[in-house]
Amino acid sequence: MISSICLRVVTNFYFGDNYLTKSRVISLKSQLIRCFYAIDIEDKSTLEKITAVQNRLQETGANLKLVAPENIHITLKFIGEVPSEFTDQMILFSSEINFSSFKVELHDVGCFPSLRRINVIWVGIRQGNIGLMNIYQGLETRMRQLGLKPERHGFSPHITIARVRSGRNIDKLAVAIEEVSDTFFGIFEVLNFRLKKSVLKPVGPTYSTIYQFDSQN
Repeated sequence: MISSICLRVVTNFYFGDNYLTKSRVISLKSQLIRCFYAIDIEDKSTLEKITAVQNRLQETGANLKLVAPENIHITLKFIGEVPSEFTDQMILFSSEINFSSFKVELHDVGCFPSLRRINVIWVGIRQGNIGLMNIYQGLETRMRQLGLKPERHGFSPHITIARVRSGRNIDKLAVAIEEVSDTFFGIFEVLNFRLKKSVLKPVGPTYSTIYQFDSQN
């Protein structure tokens, strides 16, 4: 996996755009980081409402892995593992994305793939999908220019709030999801998006911001 990533960098930069040299490419093999682009949910009232729904779902006794409040976000594009120095190029290319601030309304609770087979529980987005799509498309274009593969499943904006670990009490969980399905969580203004680093740990992932891309207004 490391060698395939390094080969992509060599092909894309050393032979193409001449951003990197052979010696620099070799140094990229030393460390990989797991990263993604996202919009963090930081509004206190919104997070409290999401936590309340998570608690209601957990009361069913279903085997859930809840997303911690500090990790709640809208994923714009998952990148995966890349050499640490490759993020410099990602920041450079992503900085070309110009966008104006816009409002996002969080409303509805649902699940993937269906209530009959629940794997992921999400909060939906009723307003702001066009703004989110514009940023996503900008990222897709620029990541392809860097040699990264495009998304296979397209873009479906949502916020993951829980994952199901097993089928325990799954029927009760399905009923609870239907009960909270029309929940309104709030409206907030998107002023930036971020390139995030993810460190996987036994207790759950830890996210940190590598770089923040601000709106033009």
